[in-house]
Amino acid sequence: TTVAKLAGRLTRQFNAKVGMVSVDTSGNGSNGLLRNCAREFGASLGEPHSKNEFNKIMWGFRDKDVVLVDTPGRSPSDTEGIGQLKNVLYDGLPIKTGLVLSMTSGSDNLTEACRGFEKLPIDCHIFTKLDEVNSFGSIINTYTRTKKPIAYLCNGQRIPQDIGVASHEMLGNLVFGRR
Repeated sequence: TTVAKLAGRLTRQFNAKVGMVSVDTSGNGSNGLLRNCAREFGASLGEPHSKNEFNKIMWGFRDKDVVLVDTPGRSPSDTEGIGQLKNVLYDGLPIKTGLVLSMTSGSDNLTEACRGFEKLPIDCHIFTKLDEVNSFGSIINTYTRTKKPIAYLCNGQRIPQDIGVASHEMLGNLVFGRR
């Protein structure tokens, strides 16, 4: 839902022209959600089934202000799957990558996730499921270990309302118990 939340925020708050690309072919229903959100937010959606189709869609979206790419959830130990993502996504395209991390994972698992995805050029982190935990120190621990900026925080299922740009003030309030 993170890509859908970002698309909604960008189209509604900034009137941005947004393209969404889903390379998730797992059949878990996320493409249906993205199709609905694309209609609701006036965004474009591409669903490639090959690297060639991905490149064609990206070329077709060159008029967009932002293109968001939804990838399948991967285990950080799935080196083959991570390699496939790298092969499709990083072929000379100027892509900025946000690693989506679930707060329900716990600090040690977040660290392992970051290690597992080191093969990808991760630019920032997006933390989800803040509404499902009571402790937020693992956000700071992850930042300290990776030195990657924290871009967004997600605190619920509502699209697009439950996503916010991470700020020093917001992070401080979370860590020190002032939600």
